[in-house]
Amino acid sequence: MIKKMMENSSSSKIISDSVDVDRSMFKIAVLAVFSVVSLSVFGYFFKLFFQGGEGKLFLISGLSAIIFLIFFTLQTLFIKSLKINSLIIFLSCVGLAAIFYNIVNSAILIGIALVFVALFFGNINGVRELRNSLKINFWKINKTVLPKAVAAIFLFISIIYIYGNSAVNGEFFISQQNFEKIVLSPSIIVAQRFYPEINLSLTINELAVNLAKKQIEESSELNILPLAVKKTMVNQAAAELEKQISGFLSIPESTGKKSTISETLYEVLKNKFNAFPENIKSLVLIGVVLTIFLTLEVLALPIRLIISILTFIIYEILLSFGFASVELEGRSKEIIILK
Repeated sequence: MIKKMMENSSSSKIISDSVDVDRSMFKIAVLAVFSVVSLSVFGYFFKLFFQGGEGKLFLISGLSAIIFLIFFTLQTLFIKSLKINSLIIFLSCVGLAAIFYNIVNSAILIGIALVFVALFFGNINGVRELRNSLKINFWKINKTVLPKAVAAIFLFISIIYIYGNSAVNGEFFISQQNFEKIVLSPSIIVAQRFYPEINLSLTINELAVNLAKKQIEESSELNILPLAVKKTMVNQAAAELEKQISGFLSIPESTGKKSTISETLYEVLKNKFNAFPENIKSLVLIGVVLTIFLTLEVLALPIRLIISILTFIIYEILLSFGFASVELEGRSKEIIILK
């Protein structure tokens, strides 16, 4: 009787130990390759877009980031070993760092380190939730893992946008192209609702002339004046308006009369930033990074929802094709086993 109880206890221990062991190293390797490669591809195409590439490069980069986030979540569900998970996350971050080797600086390295930390703790929390749950709840585990992983990607994007350019030219934290893409384009879309004549390709003088013309045309009293008189009034009003704009923005004479609005605003911003002391510059950079990051986080909910649905579909497909199976532990706890 005692012997039989010992055998049952031994058998139970073997079963209990086996469920916490990763059985299929080949399938683990497949998950690892997808994670490492997809994060590296994300970094590669984002770097090309950041350096002045077309919008389709950003789209490819975004799709690669989604693939990484999907497989990172699956990695948490399917791989039990903390060492293996940590190694995959480390290799993914190394691949990301390798992509930015030619513009790397201390800020970018800190950003990659923060990505590793966020992914590491996201994975640990997901695995802990998986082990403590009697029944596997995909959505609960996904909710634990995905927000940290998405935040890691957004933080890295924010750091690259601000500190990546300064590593290239050593002068200003954002290139004119990225300044127009990130700052001016959204602002102009809003401004054009009220002032359709605003165009980034115009000079300050041309903008002033357009505004003066509009003001005269909208006045019934001034609109009946002779053409020569209206032209003189337009020139006078435009000159005064241009003077006011230049004084308000502190536009330097070096910018030139032929510079477009986007070029002028960029030069103004750059000159004001370069006039700050170094300690203030550092605070400004950190503030801009946090602003971009928090803005992306506000928009993150629909992105996380889409990724969650895609991950769940792939998860169910993998289970149905025998990539893994949900089984019961001795204590009636659901687990996932790579078959």
